[in-house]
This record gives sequence, structure tokens and C-alpha cells, in this order.
Amino acid sequence: MLYEIDGIKINFPEIIMILATAESGLIGNNGRMPWKSSIDLNHWFKAHTLGWPVIIGRETAESMPTFPLKNRINILLSSKYEYMDKMKYDRLDGKGGYVSTEFADAINFIRNYDKAFVIGGKQIYLKALETTKLIAPLDSCDGDEIGAYKGYIKRVLKKDPARIPEVSRRAEILDSMPLVDTVIRTVFPDGYVDGNVYFKELSPVLKEQFFLNKYAEFTLEHRTNESVYVSKTGEWCKFKNSELYCADKDYCSEEHCPNIPNQFRGTLAHNLKESDTAFPWIKFEIWRRKQNPGK
Repeated sequence: MLYEIDGIKINFPEIIMILATAESGLIGNNGRMPWKSSIDLNHWFKAHTLGWPVIIGRETAESMPTFPLKNRINILLSSKYEYMDKMKYDRLDGKGGYVSTEFADAINFIRNYDKAFVIGGKQIYLKALETTKLIAPLDSCDGDEIGAYKGYIKRVLKKDPARIPEVSRRAEILDSMPLVDTVIRTVFPDGYVDGNVYFKELSPVLKEQFFLNKYAEFTLEHRTNESVYVSKTGEWCKFKNSELYCADKDYCSEEHCPNIPNQFRGTLAHNLKESDTAFPWIKFEIWRRKQNPGK
């Protein structure tokens, strides 16, 4: 994303936090996902993250059905890297992936991408929400990389005193900008699964710092080939024979149902599988930061 503040241009990837929670904030159960949802994991999550870097903690990686995630740049974080099975995870290095103990290293690694996803777990999410864009030297302007680490900036200033005002202002700007730009959240109803890991800190942050940009809700029918879509305005559509139709039987269009995510148009089948948790509905939300100076 390109930001321009006080005449200073700053390039920084869009940082997107993507997660699934129950209404209560439940996100995990003894290191595993409390639910199974092919709609969320195989369509919604995959459609957003495919082809982009994903930043993931070791415990969350081990809870995934498969890891590394295919066709994505996997960046694995662990505070106990020295105790990890290096034969299992070192294969990420040199193959478009990265392993580190430092969150700042992960952000620095994705500096040349347009966007990157933070996909968990809870401690990684919390770290992302409490961090500013000053975390790593991501700013590249006039061909020179300008460090965002305060210590690195001091070294730059000593070498080129004439740039003191510019570099100092850049540091102030980056330190005033929260790291996370967008939150993509799947919400499931309470009462259908058990768990012991909650992310209740997220809801107040969303209300205070973000606005709901897109919203869609699906009413699901278990083990059928038909699911009903309920939009924010009350319109509805049905999936029949793996295609989406509006209430008047015409093929669903963006003009008729503008709230349906593009990933859910076309010929994707959205019926629940036998192994899926029998939730009666599922919500998809995209939250954008309220104060975003990007251009």
C-alpha cells in the first residue's frame, strides 16, 4: 500500500489478519480447531490467502490438516525454535518459505509483497494488533532502504546528517500507524462445539479501530446440496446443483446481491459435508481500519 503523509511517500504491504471464531470469541480447543468447516477452510480462507505470504505460529501450523499450505509463502514463527523438529520445518527455508523466532523478521521478510496474512494463533494475533509499522525496515523510497528499527535509523542519521529531518519524520509516521490494516473474520454460532482458547480481546478492538466493510451470512443445511444465502438487506439466494440462484430463479448477479463475496459466486458447491460441524449458519466479515491514510 502506498501512503503519503506530509509529502513523504511510504510503501508498506497491506497486513491482513484472518481468523475464525465463535460468537463468544472461541478460537481453539487444546491446540486444535474446535470445529470442521469445509466452507470456511477450503473456500473462504483459501480464496483469500492463495498466492500470498501467510504468517503462522508453530502450534497453529501443527493443528492444520496439512502444512506447509500449498501455493502460499509459509512464514513459521516459534519462540522455541531450538526445540522444534528442524527436519520437518527447515524445508521451508530456500523454498519460498521462512522460519524465525522473531515477529519482526517475518514482517521484514514480506516487504516486497503487496499484502500478507497473519493466520494465528492467538499470541501471533495479539502481537500483530499491538504492533506499529515501525517494526521492520520496509520503507523503500528513492531506491534506498530506510530502517524502521530505531537503532538502525540512528546509524543512518550518523552517516547522512542531511537526511535527519526526513528520516526522523518517517520514523514518527511509521510508529503512529498500526500494523494491521484489515481483519477478515468468520463467525460461527455458540453452543455447537467445546473449546478452551478464547480471543475476546478482538471484539473491542474491531469496534474501536475498524469498521465493517463487507458482510455476508449463509444459512446452512446439513448434508444437502442446497444452502440458503441471507444478505444484509434481507434478500436471499439458494445454491442448487452447485450454482447460485436468486429468489426469482435467475442466476445470482452482483447487482441483485451485492453483499455476496466474489469467492462465493459461480459454480462452487457450498453444501455441508458429512464431516463438517452442523452449524445452522456461518457469517463472513471484512473489517477495515477506520483511519487509513493509504492512497
